[in-house]
Amino acid sequence: MQRIAAEMNQTTTAFVRRSTNPITENTCLPSVESEFILRWFTPTTEIPLCGHATLATSAVIFEIYKNLFNEIKFQTESGIHTARLKDGFIELDFPINLATPLSPVEQADIQPLLEVCTAIAGADSIVAVRLSQELRYLLVHLSDGVDLANLEVDPNRLLAAGPQTINLNGVILTSLACYS
Repeated sequence: MQRIAAEMNQTTTAFVRRSTNPITENTCLPSVESEFILRWFTPTTEIPLCGHATLATSAVIFEIYKNLFNEIKFQTESGIHTARLKDGFIELDFPINLATPLSPVEQADIQPLLEVCTAIAGADSIVAVRLSQELRYLLVHLSDGVDLANLEVDPNRLLAAGPQTINLNGVILTSLACYS
């Protein structure tokens, strides 16, 4: 899987398989399964969680394979993730991985990274910063209405500004959506 993810060279590549044994079961179609095993890989490593790839995988199972269930579950390294069809949308439910405020030492360590986030999202755009100790993700809450879809993110710039003492798996920029 790692070699395929490296060849795909996308931010994240998802691999999904049914949780039952296809050799001993009569069917192997994702349309009649409700439980799957899901793993995510960057070009260089396996990661414990990827929301966008989970949403994309769910969309393929529900919309392309016309899954018969309104709810499917994914077994992952970070716990059980649930995807539900609700009012024409896909709702995802992830395990709780609490994100906590940073200590002064952690705050100082990520300051260069926050400066890059500010350059990406605009001055005074950062509302709060939290760290998921378990998953090693930095959650950066941006002010309401920041247009996440049109942010110009340079991954190399983020990597270059990475912290020295905190081992991060990724940075999540989030904001309350602005609908027009």
